[in-house]
Amino acid sequence: MEHIPPTHAESRSTSPRCQCPARRGEPPVSRPYDGCEIGGLYGHRWNDAFGTRTAVEIWLTVRGRHFFNDRAAARDLAYFVRSGRVQKIRLSDNPRPGLEWFIHRYPGRVVEIPTSTTRVSRGVIGFWIAKRVIVFTTTSSTGRRLFVVAKRGSVRLPAKNLGDLAYLGTQ
Repeated sequence: MEHIPPTHAESRSTSPRCQCPARRGEPPVSRPYDGCEIGGLYGHRWNDAFGTRTAVEIWLTVRGRHFFNDRAAARDLAYFVRSGRVQKIRLSDNPRPGLEWFIHRYPGRVVEIPTSTTRVSRGVIGFWIAKRVIVFTTTSSTGRRLFVVAKRGSVRLPAKNLGDLAYLGTQ
């Protein structure tokens, strides 16, 4: 019988005798695990009917639950900031009309905030427009405030606190 090497998912077994080899370029997997997930290689869009979560997320510890909840909020913010319409707004001379379109199109989902540090409710995207930057923010169900600062007239994102929770490109 031919030996078939384990797939990546099998290599993350919780068996105590399991050697957990990492994929090329990844650090070795260590135990105990905070959670596990099953997902596909598909993209998401902002306000996607399928949401911002992986198909199956199983948290095994409180830390794992917080990670999945923070990542869902970070992905929502990243999908919004990366969307084509918002990128055009960021590049425009006057971003206000475009962002006000979102307020009217998605009432209660997108709001203007009075200061760059204002907290918004869970599931809400807030924006603050300044002379040189636009600050986008959301709050995770764990209470963590996430933000992205976009340079006006550019695709550059000079500041953000999403870390490895969501991908925003090399901007």
